[in-house]
Amino acid sequence: AAAVMGQLRAALRAFAQDDKPPAEIMRKLDDWCRTLGTVTPDSPGELDPPMASCTYLVYDAWSRTLSFSNAGHEAPLLITDGEVGELEIEHKGVLLGVRGGIPGLPTYREEVRQLPPGSTLVFYTDGLTDRRQRLDGSGHYTEAEAVEMLRSAVHAVAGADVEVIAQAAMEAVPGEIDDDMAI
Repeated sequence: AAAVMGQLRAALRAFAQDDKPPAEIMRKLDDWCRTLGTVTPDSPGELDPPMASCTYLVYDAWSRTLSFSNAGHEAPLLITDGEVGELEIEHKGVLLGVRGGIPGLPTYREEVRQLPPGSTLVFYTDGLTDRRQRLDGSGHYTEAEAVEMLRSAVHAVAGADVEVIAQAAMEAVPGEIDDDMAI
């Protein structure tokens, strides 16, 4: 997984040099992702591509305009004037690597948002919120419970610097992390 992510990151950097709109970059990355597929015993003549979520954003600081395209990634938290919500994403998109196997899926779409002055976006991978064992041993937190804990922890430090916000996010959901996690 780490090797695939490294390759995707390098490809994204290369595609971003073209200065194309985010949806076009995402389509190119999806096409490239499918070339990384491996042959499986179940389908000897077909490649099984890796799947990954991704959000590609371009921010124009002058106009405070955020342009982005999403491939199945959860919405980042948006801190504005001490309030914490999620960046509104209308078109969640499908994971990179999926489109080639399912004909007729819509293409990635570009969205544009105006960010108020002083806004902060907090991106995180699903390892932060997925399937954490409850401290009392009574099962797992739901995704909604974990996201609410994350929002609450970030809200408590919303005016702090980035290191404090990242630390609060990392400690927001109790329990052992059993997946990779990045903030």
